[in-house]
Amino acid sequence: MARAPKAFAADSIRKAVVYARVSSKEQEKEGFSIPAQLKLLKDYAAAQGFAVSKEYVDVETAKQTGRMAFGEMIAHLKARPSIRVLLVEKKAALRLLPLHGIQGPVR
Repeated sequence: MARAPKAFAADSIRKAVVYARVSSKEQEKEGFSIPAQLKLLKDYAAAQGFAVSKEYVDVETAKQTGRMAFGEMIAHLKARPSIRVLLVEKKAALRLLPLHGIQGPVR
């Protein structure tokens, strides 16, 4: 006899933060658009049982550099140590985490 899946208690739901980033118009046109990344990451989160607590988006161009959302995300994660999962489409987006004192396995 098959068992019904267990319901998650509200406090046991694993929370995650989503970070999407493009650095060029070409990258966006090649299928790595912000909407495509967000869909992929939110679908993954749902499939893995994560509740997305917040989404952060950065768009860099040659004229406008900087990662404002990245800094906001770091502050969000530091203020909420219970959030231990950060989902990104490309690992390269995480290369600055150690500079902000955030360590952990990257899969």
